[in-house]
Amino acid sequence: MTTLLITGGAGFIGIHTALVLLEAGHFLVVLDNFSNSSQERLLRLPEVASQNPRGGLALVAGDIPARDPLHCLDVNLNGSRQLLVAMQEQGRHTSRSPADIDSDGWAWQSANPHGSAKAEGAER
Repeated sequence: MTTLLITGGAGFIGIHTALVLLEAGHFLVVLDNFSNSSQERLLRLPEVASQNPRGGLALVAGDIPARDPLHCLDVNLNGSRQLLVAMQEQGRHTSRSPADIDSDGWAWQSANPHGSAKAEGAER
């Protein structure tokens, strides 16, 4: 059994990743500050974890603060760029997460540097 940390575990990608990893028998530490997600999304995780005796689950409400917002911006922008270049080289298409869309269109509002950097990287 492998122990894995999932940051943003209550978000669209995090919750779906957690479900797959729990079903595979991993022990997960799921961390989220719920700034743009809901604790209700996590309600299914303990049920899935209990169905696989090899796996396990720890839910942590918290945040990993950005000590250097410029470094955070650099990591997110350059990481997005490298991912897009690699996808382009492999002939893959790119898309945005459905979690970033609301009924009025694109919802690029964030209260923290990490979210703002993700939005900036997606706009490029």
